[in-house]
Amino acid sequence: MSEVRPILGTQRPMTRAVLCAVAALAVSVGAVRGVQAKGWNYLQFWTIGRAMPLDSYDTLHQKDLPREVASDPAIVRPGAVTPKLFLTATPLYYTVFAVTAGPDFRRSLHLFQIASVAVFLSGLIFVLRAWGYSIDAIALVIAACFFFSAPFYEDTRYANVTRVFVGLLALLLWAVRRRTFVLRTAGAQAVLALLVLFKPFLALAFPALLLLRLVAGRWRTGVYETGGFVMGTLLGLLLPGWFVGAPMSLWVDFWGINTRNIDGGDYSRGFDASLVERLTDVLHLSFHELVAIVAVVCIAAVAIVVAIVIARSPARPSDAEAEVAEADLAVLLSAAVFVLLSPLVWPFYYLLSMVVALFLLRDAQTGTRWSRLRFITLIAALLLLLAFPLATVARMLLPTGVLEPDAAINAQLALGNALVCAVGVLEYGRRVWRACGELLGMRLKVAVS
Repeated sequence: MSEVRPILGTQRPMTRAVLCAVAALAVSVGAVRGVQAKGWNYLQFWTIGRAMPLDSYDTLHQKDLPREVASDPAIVRPGAVTPKLFLTATPLYYTVFAVTAGPDFRRSLHLFQIASVAVFLSGLIFVLRAWGYSIDAIALVIAACFFFSAPFYEDTRYANVTRVFVGLLALLLWAVRRRTFVLRTAGAQAVLALLVLFKPFLALAFPALLLLRLVAGRWRTGVYETGGFVMGTLLGLLLPGWFVGAPMSLWVDFWGINTRNIDGGDYSRGFDASLVERLTDVLHLSFHELVAIVAVVCIAAVAIVVAIVIARSPARPSDAEAEVAEADLAVLLSAAVFVLLSPLVWPFYYLLSMVVALFLLRDAQTGTRWSRLRFITLIAALLLLLAFPLATVARMLLPTGVLEPDAAINAQLALGNALVCAVGVLEYGRRVWRACGELLGMRLKVAVS
């Protein structure tokens, strides 16, 4: 792997010690917050996991908490309003909680929160070191995330799984860095398929990566990765049945319930931080109509590119370093684009956008005009994604009632992610354009000779 100039590197031991101490304090604060949190989302996962296997999602969807759970003062404070159950995650997702949830809710919640911090921290440190960040920069990122990140705070407050997913994302990026060809291609894509079936943040990653492989002429790599993704998908579909005896029909229920949610059903729009939802309102289109238009345009464009590539490109040998760079870009960009396009977005989803911004920032120091513009844009995006400091300033400067706190934070997060997606899509397009140019150039050289 080529070396990336360390970001915020320093030779001063005292500066490094202070930054590491602040990061350690931030992690401690994050862990304490997690243990003290009510964890309403985890209560949903724990209750549904304990009820698995279900015959149908409708058995519990939009139903009250079971009486033995709602009446337990150790779980629900007496007099508190209890949330209804919403089964919107995949059967594989609930299977994981069926296997890991213990009989004692509070103990399970505390273990989950501590494990989430550990998994998130390990994954973040791994990917930042892999991308060439210095120890000082990593300590600064950790402190900023644990102290000031609204997405991290929300994920901790509700005990959701976005922190865990960052760790799982690091596992995928670790897999694509293995020296063994089969492991970094088929093995990594099997992991990707399992992650998509666990939580579909990376649903766009495989087609985005396959397109990069095609335009780069990496036929062998693409074939192995396709095989791995197919095998991982089959495995993920079967795992709920193997572990808890869940029927395959639950996957149909998952699709049907989420389709109803998209059509405007079950969630309050007040908590919706989706940019696409605002766009559909402005254009007077339904979400499905907007998706259909975008899909037709994208499929047509990709079909043209693939047809040209297949007609003109010779096969190329495997290049481990280039393949890792392509996989990182496709996987991480797909996460940010998923958050951008999703009709229902919770604030904690934007924790993934922060990781994507840190990846794109890794080589924005080359001194070119494009890299300087990218650097400024990504720093602005990171500041927006931290959310708490800027929202606090906005509330101080604006008259009371002009901007609601949740609306300010949601707007900041959506704008920050949009900037990250803009930089990422441009980088992805430049890579595709450059690869196509190289292939056409090779074809012209062959024709001339």
